[in-house]
Amino acid sequence: MFRHFDIRPEASWGEYARNGVLADRIYDLALARVNEQDWAYINPASGIGIFEDAAGNYLCLETADKGAANVIQSMHCGLDDEAPSEMKTFIDQFVADFDLIVALKEDT
Repeated sequence: MFRHFDIRPEASWGEYARNGVLADRIYDLALARVNEQDWAYINPASGIGIFEDAAGNYLCLETADKGAANVIQSMHCGLDDEAPSEMKTFIDQFVADFDLIVALKEDT
């Protein structure tokens, strides 16, 4: 089953001291996967970046420029929870390293 999740820090994005570091790490590692041609990168509008793996799992980041840093304003993902994927592993490493919370999105 494919599910959508919000990903956020314990505090708000604006209060999260490592926000810029997290954004840089995600983009550096995910763009490396795109360059290896395993993942797709979609940039539908300024400040929005979507990374998708071969199985259709995705990570979407909404960012803003804050001086010299790119900071995350919101982040969500869509994952097939019945099969292992590179995207799940990728997201799990950031959840652990940056104390992020992953919560199932409510149907609207």
